[in-house]
Amino acid sequence: ARFQRTGVLKDLEEVIVSQRRAVNIIPGGHPNKPHYLESHGIFIATQLQRTGILEELEEAIVSQSCALKIIPNGLPSEAHYLSNLGTSLYTRFEHTGVLVDLEEAIAFQRRAVNIIPVGHPSEAHCLYTLGISLHTRFQRTGVLEDLEEAIASKRRAVKSIPDGHPDEFRYLNSLGISLQTWFECTGVLGDLEEA
Repeated sequence: ARFQRTGVLKDLEEVIVSQRRAVNIIPGGHPNKPHYLESHGIFIATQLQRTGILEELEEAIVSQSCALKIIPNGLPSEAHYLSNLGTSLYTRFEHTGVLVDLEEAIAFQRRAVNIIPVGHPSEAHCLYTLGISLHTRFQRTGVLEDLEEAIASKRRAVKSIPDGHPDEFRYLNSLGISLQTWFECTGVLGDLEEA
């Protein structure tokens, strides 16, 4: 897409208008409708990052939720849809602080992690986003099991990402932050050394 090359917001807005129209006119049983809804939701969520208008995120969540309702179970893309909806809910939590959004994000992200095949190109990303959400919930609630699960998820993400991947440093840094937090809470030195 031209927006991805140029970063010009007007290009993104044009994509969203076109997708909104496509989503509204495509027949309900069309096999590509879930893909169009999901894609529409992703581009709207991207626009939120540029504009900060929360109402746009609401539209993204509705679109992504609709895609999940009509996608046949067991498709390889189901985990991707679940993870993306989880990310949108997490983003809404970041803006509103409503814990229910974070709970729902974690539920969708866990489902994604549970169904994605080992070795799938999106496996590391699904594990990473679940780890981020769990760490955030720990920060909010203080439940140590969330931090423990966040560390396990991030470790799996780091192990499943290929060496030299552009996101490798981000995953490693995030794991290090969770390990440091664990050390600060428990005093277990081995975790600090791994961090």
